[in-house]
Amino acid sequence: MVVFLHITNNLLIKTSIMKTKQNKTNPRRILGYLMAFAMVLFTNGNAWAQTTAGCTDVAACNYDGLATVDDGSCNVPNSALSEVCCYLSAGTWINLNVGGNGGLPTISSSGDSFDWSMSSSAWVSTSAPDANGFVTVVYASDVNNSSVLTSSCYTGEVVVTLTYIPGLYDMPSGDIDYQLTDLNGNLVYSSVSAMGTFDQSTFTLTGTIEASSSIIVVINGCTNSSACNYDGLATVDDGSCNV
Repeated sequence: MVVFLHITNNLLIKTSIMKTKQNKTNPRRILGYLMAFAMVLFTNGNAWAQTTAGCTDVAACNYDGLATVDDGSCNVPNSALSEVCCYLSAGTWINLNVGGNGGLPTISSSGDSFDWSMSSSAWVSTSAPDANGFVTVVYASDVNNSSVLTSSCYTGEVVVTLTYIPGLYDMPSGDIDYQLTDLNGNLVYSSVSAMGTFDQSTFTLTGTIEASSSIIVVINGCTNSSACNYDGLATVDDGSCNV
């Protein structure tokens, strides 16, 4: 006797039995077929049970609608502390005068969805490589560059910090850790960036930034730098500016 197992796409199992002289007294072969069947069920069962880890709290800034198991990474803002989620879409950045060729290096960036922008920021310093080969480059405001981030959740002066491993001509050789902090050192935006193209004729470097969200503290005040009552620490304009 031989047992045939027919497995369809929706895993409906059909069995058929055919008697033969050869297998009439061979129970081991029947057991082999049954073990194979059990293995198919086990394998498919594991596939169906696969989970996706992530943040499952809809109130968190980093909520992941595709996550099936919470991994403890949720960042939930505390409304009592005036905390809110600040989401910035993916975007691009432009680095002018790379290497100091043509003038002081500057960097500016904006969101591809036009939901945020950062005005030109001037180069401040470049660190020596650390033990792992990473350098940290800092950009901030000066007399000619305001370094202001404008978005629906945050508007104010920021400091730009880029961390990466330099490669050919000291340009980034891989992913870039792209961070914006306010004047108090609080993180406003953190994402992963990558170098795009380099125009050798103008010493202009471009790159991309991934979408990101973070928790920020809302500070109401005047965000217009030309106003008499400009507040560099304010994150949301409250309409009080006296220009």
